[in-house]
Amino acid sequence: MPIVERLNQTVILKSSIKLKYNGTLNEFKIEFGWGKDADGEDNELLSIAFMNGHSEVPDNFIQYLDYVNLSRYDGKSEYGIKSWLKTNFAYVWHKDSISVNSNIRCDKNPTMDKFQQWIEDDGGTLKDIW
Repeated sequence: MPIVERLNQTVILKSSIKLKYNGTLNEFKIEFGWGKDADGEDNELLSIAFMNGHSEVPDNFIQYLDYVNLSRYDGKSEYGIKSWLKTNFAYVWHKDSISVNSNIRCDKNPTMDKFQQWIEDDGGTLKDIW
């Protein structure tokens, strides 16, 4: 399932947490303050949301390789969005996500009508996007 894009968020590869963090995924979540309503998670990614700034990450994590800091109003072109992260400016997901072929929200070029339908279908879960 794609993760809702937030005002500011740090999106981290779970595979990097597993390889580079000295502890479990749950320990990582606790240490770095994951668990707010605005935070997100899917099979491949962990997202920590903020009103201002971004999450700290372990010193051995490399930006753009292990994580990216996203800000809704910054240009996304510098992220690539990176080869492993995709977005449609409402959701973010891993390029290899099982959701890519099964979740309509992974549409790279959705129309405003589609966004409106998603908002209605989700009971307003996208309200913080606008």
